[in-house]
Amino acid sequence: MKQPALGIIATVLIIAVSLGVISLFDFPTFGSWVIFVMASIIPMEIVIGVTWGANPGFVSSQPQPLKGILLVLVNIVVGVIVGGICHAVVGGAIAPPVPILVLFGIVSVVVTFWMAIMFGGWPFTSLIKNPVGAGLAMLAAIYIINYLLFRVFFDFSFMAGAPWYKASIDPHGMFNGVNAQVFYVTALTFLFVMLHFDLWPFTSSPAVMKQPVLGIVWTLLALALGALAYYIGVNTLGMDPMMFLISGPIP
Repeated sequence: MKQPALGIIATVLIIAVSLGVISLFDFPTFGSWVIFVMASIIPMEIVIGVTWGANPGFVSSQPQPLKGILLVLVNIVVGVIVGGICHAVVGGAIAPPVPILVLFGIVSVVVTFWMAIMFGGWPFTSLIKNPVGAGLAMLAAIYIINYLLFRVFFDFSFMAGAPWYKASIDPHGMFNGVNAQVFYVTALTFLFVMLHFDLWPFTSSPAVMKQPVLGIVWTLLALALGALAYYIGVNTLGMDPMMFLISGPIP
């Protein structure tokens, strides 16, 4: 099968399967366990697909579908370990996962895209020649960075009246936690916008196309455009941040 038919059919199948999975859960379950589990798995999935090129040495000689099955199992195992740590450290081991933990998981995906694509895995891919080791080291750093950023920027005191709320797990950061998450995802949108342009105009400067310069410049541009989009949508047009998120950045 050739493009664009292959891409169209694959997209339709993915959407159909996704809607089917969503239909299996009520909203409380989907909004807690399902989102948290998926958010725990996706960062490792990005490492496997981007940093490892979906072909790490330990499975490169295996035929399909065995290779795919092995990579999925690795993804699940790492996701379960990481999710368990986050559930205990960030979510206070509360079940079902509270919104603070769910949002932490969501923005961990954003930070993973930032490190794996904008910075191309730098500095880990430069310091560690083995792609598997570089990817795992990068994943560990991603969660440390995400945790620190989460502590600085996210505040959930506006949810203090909720039955699940505990001040001890609230980072008490600088901004409303929901608004901060919306800004993260909005800025991430412009990571993908730049990919549509094959990183133009960055490609016109060989100096910019080297890491970490590329990652820094790309990050600054995404943050600036994200801030502008957020300001227009939320501040100027008066949209609720979550309505803005599902109306613009996510689609």
